[in-house]
Amino acid sequence: MNFHCHCCNFVVSPTPYMDDFFHLPLNHCTKCGHIQLKQVPSFSQLKNYYSREYKYRRIKLLDERYFTIMEKRAIAQQIFINKFENIRYQRILDIGCGYGFLAERMRTAGADVAGLEFDPECVHYCNTRLGLKVDLINEENEIIPAENVDLIILSHVLEHLPNIDYFLGKIKSKKKSVFIEVPKYSIHLKEQFINQEGHINFFTESSIRNILEKFGYHILRMVSCGPSMDYFWKSKWRLISFLHRLAYRDYFFDDYQRENPNGIWIRIIALSER
Repeated sequence: MNFHCHCCNFVVSPTPYMDDFFHLPLNHCTKCGHIQLKQVPSFSQLKNYYSREYKYRRIKLLDERYFTIMEKRAIAQQIFINKFENIRYQRILDIGCGYGFLAERMRTAGADVAGLEFDPECVHYCNTRLGLKVDLINEENEIIPAENVDLIILSHVLEHLPNIDYFLGKIKSKKKSVFIEVPKYSIHLKEQFINQEGHINFFTESSIRNILEKFGYHILRMVSCGPSMDYFWKSKWRLISFLHRLAYRDYFFDDYQRENPNGIWIRIIALSER
C-alpha cells in the first residue's frame, strides 16, 4: 500500500526514524521534503501524550530563562507581523497561545486579542496573570474559531495537528490573514528526530508552501530565520552550543529575527484570498 504526502500528494517512503506515538517509521517525501507519521494519532491520544510525556519535558524547562527567550521570540514575531499588518484595533485569535507571549504583545499594541490553548496550566496563567481571554480546547472541533477575526496566529501549532487539511480548510473563511511559524526539518539531520516533541508534520519551506497554496492561501512573505540548522543540531557543534547556552543563557543564541536561509524556523504571513 502506497502512502502519499499530505502537502504535495507524492508517494512517500519510510525513513530510519521512528515516531513518538506508535514507534513506526516516519515517511519522507522526496519531492517536497515533507516528513510525516505513517499512522496519525487520534485527538484523545494526543491529549494523553501532551498531558504526560510532553508536559513532563516542558516542566523541566519552565524557569526564568524559558520565559525570557520565549518573550524574545514573540518580539521577533511581532516585528515580522507589523511589516504586513496594522494590528491596532484588529481582532486577533492566537490558537495554541501557550503562556501568551505573543498574544500579550498584540494586546499591548492595541489589538483585541483572544486565545485558544490545549494546556490548562497555560490557560490559567494567561487568564489570571495576564488578564487575556483564553479558552481551553477540550475537543478537536473547538480548534476551529466560531467567529470571524482579522488575523489568526499559529505559532508552532501546525506541526502538532492530526488533521491539517481539515483545519486549514475550515479556518480559511474565518479570517483575513494568518501568521504561521513552524520548525524547519531536514531528513539529513538525524539529531532533529531524537526528541520529536509530539510533532505529526515535519515541514520544509517547499512542503508548507505546497499545503498552503493547495487551500488557496496567498503567501505574502515566507522566510527562514533563527540560528542555522547545522549549528543548532549537528553533534559536532553540541559542545560549542552547550557552552554558548551556559554563557548567554539562551537556547537560540539571541538569534530570533535575522533572516537565514538555513534557519531553524519558517515564518509566514499569508492571506485567505488572492
